[in-house]
Amino acid sequence: MVTAARAVFLSLLSLSATDALAQEVPLASVLERAATYVANYRRELSGIVAEEQYTQDERLSADAVTTRTLHRELKSDFLLVPAPGADGLVEFRDVFEVDGKVVRDREDRLSRLFLQRSAAGDAQIRAIVVESARYNIGSVYRDMNTPTLALLFLDSRYQARFRFKRAGDVTPQLARGSVRSPRFTPPPGTWVVEYEETSKNTVIQRAQGGGDLPARGLFWIEPSSGRVLMSEVAVSDATIACTIDVAYQREPALDVFLPVEMRERYVNRRVRRVTTGTATYSRIRRFEVQVKEDMAPPRP
Repeated sequence: MVTAARAVFLSLLSLSATDALAQEVPLASVLERAATYVANYRRELSGIVAEEQYTQDERLSADAVTTRTLHRELKSDFLLVPAPGADGLVEFRDVFEVDGKVVRDREDRLSRLFLQRSAAGDAQIRAIVVESARYNIGSVYRDMNTPTLALLFLDSRYQARFRFKRAGDVTPQLARGSVRSPRFTPPPGTWVVEYEETSKNTVIQRAQGGGDLPARGLFWIEPSSGRVLMSEVAVSDATIACTIDVAYQREPALDVFLPVEMRERYVNRRVRRVTTGTATYSRIRRFEVQVKEDMAPPRP
């Protein structure tokens, strides 16, 4: 009797596990939901402004000894805006404070640039993006240090460039350690999806002389909605290695998930320097265009 009961019990367990596998959502469906989420997400984020506090450090590594040589603290207005000739939205970082010193007047600058769009204004927007990258420290030039970059890879127009597969339960590279950050701890049921770029003319290119830098990394995705809760993107070659991790959290006032923290690490293998950075986002507000119409009085 005991043996028979145990056999029935194991059989029920087997059936239960089989049913669970049969009901599991295919990866293709999760990626399709993620593509829809990213498309809607761009529209939701367009016009939302955050204050970014961004700390960067560069260290010289020699064997087991690591010494900090440079330190920088940036404060910026950060937002996503449509730009002529760009694919979708462009991440716009406008630095207003460097190491505690004001470098520009914040008042009315965004209004002049985005509420009164013109050809001259669009050229100024592109110039500001380049200027903001100039404040980065370290021996690796970069303009890819923006929090929503990885979401582009989930866009329906870009997914074919990548190979995706489901991965095990892992923590982002830059969030590992003895104390695990709650911002980089996804809720139970989150899918971890690994990706690798396989097409030529990669999304990320080498800064000097161009050339492909295939991206790889991970997404932490809510399978039922396609919502991205965390992302990791990494690129590397014989001279550099780069990793960027981003955590998202819901902003109650706007009912949208926004980047809450970005961590990055760059290694220049030629000069053996390591640059790290951490950015956090606060003072979230919506930057809205207000249209005023002058109407003629009604005729008698």
